[in-house]
Amino acid sequence: MMGKYCLYKLICLLAVVFIGSPCAAYMQPIEGYNASAVTSAPLIKSPLSGFVSMGDVSFGPGGIPDNSLKWIEAEPGVFSGVVINITWAQLQPTPYTFDTSSIDQALQSVAAYNISHPDTPLGIRLNVIAGLAAPLWAKNLNGSPIEIAEYPNGTSPPIIFTIGRFWAPAYRADWKNLQDMLATRYDGNTLIHEVTNGSCATITGEPFAFITTPFALGNLHNAGFADQKYYDCLADSAADYAGWKESLVHYAFNPFLRTDTGLPISDEATTVALIKKWRASLGDRGVLANHDLQAGTGSPEFPRIKSMYLTFRRLGPLIDLQAWGSVEDWPSTIEYGIAAGATEIELWPGNATGEIQQAVPAARLEFWSAKLKANLSAAGQFSNCGQDTCPN
Repeated sequence: MMGKYCLYKLICLLAVVFIGSPCAAYMQPIEGYNASAVTSAPLIKSPLSGFVSMGDVSFGPGGIPDNSLKWIEAEPGVFSGVVINITWAQLQPTPYTFDTSSIDQALQSVAAYNISHPDTPLGIRLNVIAGLAAPLWAKNLNGSPIEIAEYPNGTSPPIIFTIGRFWAPAYRADWKNLQDMLATRYDGNTLIHEVTNGSCATITGEPFAFITTPFALGNLHNAGFADQKYYDCLADSAADYAGWKESLVHYAFNPFLRTDTGLPISDEATTVALIKKWRASLGDRGVLANHDLQAGTGSPEFPRIKSMYLTFRRLGPLIDLQAWGSVEDWPSTIEYGIAAGATEIELWPGNATGEIQQAVPAARLEFWSAKLKANLSAAGQFSNCGQDTCPN
């Protein structure tokens, strides 16, 4: 197992082209744009800040993400960042392949956009999705794929959603090897500012989100899944991104779910401990994130995530909050995110090009973006606040 990956990494290293100038990726004609070029990027890259487009996540299991910039091009200037979504299956359809053409194409698109919009260029967060989007060979490591849901949708037979044993050593080793190869190729690329921590993820790119129906939990536990194994995977995930030295690493937190009893039990205290461990492991490169932003107590998730937001605020930037999929009160939601210390607010494509523009004047969006960027300087401002004195 190790031999083949050492060979891959050697091939990647030999394939890297040194272009010398940190601006060359932006200045070359797009046809010659070298997506893997190593540049003299800073030791720690500048963070994304302001509004970020989360990109298309509607592709479903087995599908291909749409990384075109059509949503951003519809409203140029609103966003300062974009999430590029890539599936593990795209990158490694078989264990002996490493196909980065999907990433390179997305980088070309962003480079072209930045040339056309030099005053409002985009930075990238690279989001590699495992779980449902893992290749079949990875799902078969240590056993057959685990069925976690059926999706009838008028089909016969129904579509079966499957995942692999993401907690098992063999699966985790191959996932880390993938991240090492990606880091070798892209960590020095100045367009990529952040990468997403997708370790231990199942149904989305969020490691804490998974299906908790009796059907799913029964199959997971029959395959060897347990609370301690899940915790160990989440707690040790920083090691999977050790190869990324310059890029920031983004981790979306939610309440830890204990399921050994057969029923999901929310454990916010464990999540708070994992947040602190993540920041201690990565320091300023560890972006703290949550994807349930809704105006204050109006959020269905608020009672479960309040302790997380308080912890984020005490630890300080960098903080990314993704807006809830359906938001009724945009002004209150964005202002709440800013007050919670967010340096980035991530918007669904539909939010950005439809309802938020209808509800909020462009000047207000620019004002909020400036406030998010101002939060970058708030490090340590609330480090000593208590349960009742932190902003909530």
